[in-house]
Amino acid sequence: MAGQSQTSPSRRDQREASERRQRLIVIAVVASLSVVALVLASGLYVTQYRAPRAHVLTIDSRDYDTSAIARRGTYLALVEGGLRQQGATPFADIVAALLIDEAVLRAAAPSIVGAVGDAEVEDELFERSGLTEEGGRAAFAELLQTRIQDSGLSRDEFYEVIAASVLRTRLEGNFEEAVEPTAPQVKLSRMRLSSEQEVDEVRQLHADGESFADLVLARTVDEANRGNGGDRGWWVAGGLVPDVANTIEGVEPGELAPVLATGIFFDLYLVTERDPDRELTGDQLATEIRMLFIEWLDQGRRLISSEVDISGSESDWIKDRIIADVSRAVGG
Repeated sequence: MAGQSQTSPSRRDQREASERRQRLIVIAVVASLSVVALVLASGLYVTQYRAPRAHVLTIDSRDYDTSAIARRGTYLALVEGGLRQQGATPFADIVAALLIDEAVLRAAAPSIVGAVGDAEVEDELFERSGLTEEGGRAAFAELLQTRIQDSGLSRDEFYEVIAASVLRTRLEGNFEEAVEPTAPQVKLSRMRLSSEQEVDEVRQLHADGESFADLVLARTVDEANRGNGGDRGWWVAGGLVPDVANTIEGVEPGELAPVLATGIFFDLYLVTERDPDRELTGDQLATEIRMLFIEWLDQGRRLISSEVDISGSESDWIKDRIIADVSRAVGG
């Protein structure tokens, strides 16, 4: 018995051994959790902060990475009136198209309306600031640095955005001078029906003397224009959708145009008036200027080379980055 007592570990030794094993287990668990946390943090950094790939957009010899597109998108959302979804087009593609258009403006517009350098950019920003010349320039220098910092853009990016804006304003001023103050116009009313049988019935009722407005009230599926009798207002001839323009061509005031199938609906137009020389409203003038600008922009895009190569995951990263930056900026 005495020999057995000498070779067996004491209870104290067993307890110390058990405590050492427990400490080793705890250390191992903590180390494992630390590795997991590090992996998760690295993944968060990669997916939320580090741009996944460079060179997703090339304009002439200049490359843009996902971070540059996200920065421009954030600025667009915060400063330029919002970044809105355009159908199924991703935010990334909308911003890439904007960057291409701005490059067109900077490349092609100066030959028409003059160059815009740093001095012109700063004059534009000073005018927007609302400061006066007397004592205002000193305050403006500090304000400008704050504006650049708040924009999220680099100084060069910020100046490029403002330069493109100035060039567009100048171009639109030129187009306004080129637009004639009057134009041939047509006033239309529209009824939207769900079947050709209804179209035939409406034609007969209208021929029998029932007013188009009353028929719209009773028959149209276009709720937005039911209450106004289907009145669509005055349209400049060149501003109509081609299908509508072709449908009403040659139709006299008071007559119904041939039916126009649009998807699952059937549109019936009444030509209510025609005026060969009607003065443009402010909205019509703005539309004409916008159409001239779009036409000019389409031609200008041929002067530069551009390539957009944004994958689905990169597009998602850009969208998430814009949303995160905007939320942080507005305190969300």
